[in-house]
Amino acid sequence: MVTRVAAAVAATGLPGAVNKVTPADIERVTWPALRHTVRAHGLLGILLAGCDAGLIPLTDEQREEVAHSHTESMARILLLERLLLDVVHLLRDAGVPVRVLKGSAVAHLDYPTPSMRPFSDIDLLVRGDDFEKAEAALRSAGFVRPQPPVRRLVDRRFSKGATFVGPDGSEVDLHRTLATGPFGVRIHLDELWASWDKYDLAGSTLESLSAEARILHTAYHAMLGGGPPRLIVLRDLAEMLLYGEYDDDTLRAMCRSWRAESVFAAAVRETWQVLDLADVTAVSAWAEHFHAAPEEDRLVDQQRRGLGSYAAASWVTVRSLPRWRDRVALASALAVPSREFLESRGTGVTEHIVRGLRRALRGGS
Repeated sequence: MVTRVAAAVAATGLPGAVNKVTPADIERVTWPALRHTVRAHGLLGILLAGCDAGLIPLTDEQREEVAHSHTESMARILLLERLLLDVVHLLRDAGVPVRVLKGSAVAHLDYPTPSMRPFSDIDLLVRGDDFEKAEAALRSAGFVRPQPPVRRLVDRRFSKGATFVGPDGSEVDLHRTLATGPFGVRIHLDELWASWDKYDLAGSTLESLSAEARILHTAYHAMLGGGPPRLIVLRDLAEMLLYGEYDDDTLRAMCRSWRAESVFAAAVRETWQVLDLADVTAVSAWAEHFHAAPEEDRLVDQQRRGLGSYAAASWVTVRSLPRWRDRVALASALAVPSREFLESRGTGVTEHIVRGLRRALRGGS
């Protein structure tokens, strides 16, 4: 019940939103439970905006609690955006082009006001060939990489990316592509860099993905993260599709090019169902009637449930690569990782190879 009411909060103000939050709803689920769920799903800004617009009936005391929590959240966001600017300038000075992903970019480009969309870390896209240069720049600023790379080749050509932790504990995720596993290797990376949107932040101009690429990235984030998506991610997708300035033909062509139709259709259906949106658009009508090949549905379901261990996910990726030489290159790197990587996992080379042979005999599971 509390999640249903939270979903109604997430849909607040959207055209076609069927469920409205009533005082009886809040009383039934209890205010502390709803407040906790709203915070966990990143909806404080939407709850506050909905209350101030007269769409969500909060008492004065409840609104004050939300406003206080939201103010604290925005204070953390300001620190994160200060860090974002520092890191972007650091990478630019190192000769590394960069695109801002998710959080800050979505807040500024896809919402009426950035305060409606909180975030908790920084996500940046860099080219695979620039990955080592970017890592060196971050290390020079005191960042560390908790999980060493399997091989540098994997960073450059196959992995989604890596997480770096700053001296104050803040996280920066460097991405080479937008998803792990088979859907990540299908993305045409040149398309991510061919066009972009810009936004201003504290006097600096930052570049993000194009509107169409942001939509597909949000769909990946919703469906391929392992487990149910946070409600704010579904609100992101609804916000982009209902209000965004994107070209439908470009979006559909990119979706086909990346072989992402099964992911995108599933994400749109999930968004319309969970947020209970009655408004039918061209995209939602297409998603409702789209039928993927059974093997594509299985891939989405498998990745949504999590690809299991790192090794299992890696071997699924190997099998998804279209070119044999890439399969051989990635399989070789996975079969004999760097010593640094093995030491971080408490495994020796011989033990790793034996485990890999056993997995291969079981079909990669």
